[in-house]
Amino acid sequence: MNPVFHEPGEIILIHQDQLKRYGGDAGIRDMGLLQLASSMPRAGIADNTCMKI
Repeated sequence: MNPVFHEPGEIILIHQDQLKRYGGDAGIRDMGLLQLASSMPRAGIADNTCMKI
């Protein structure tokens, strides 16, 4: 089974949905940090795949 990774735009939509449901502060403080955080799981999978070869 292949993992599914969310892109930053999808994460923002999920966040907006959660704000509508539960309230909270809107907005993204640091878009670069969001992009970095969303790419880390992908990089971790690549590292693990390379190690198994």
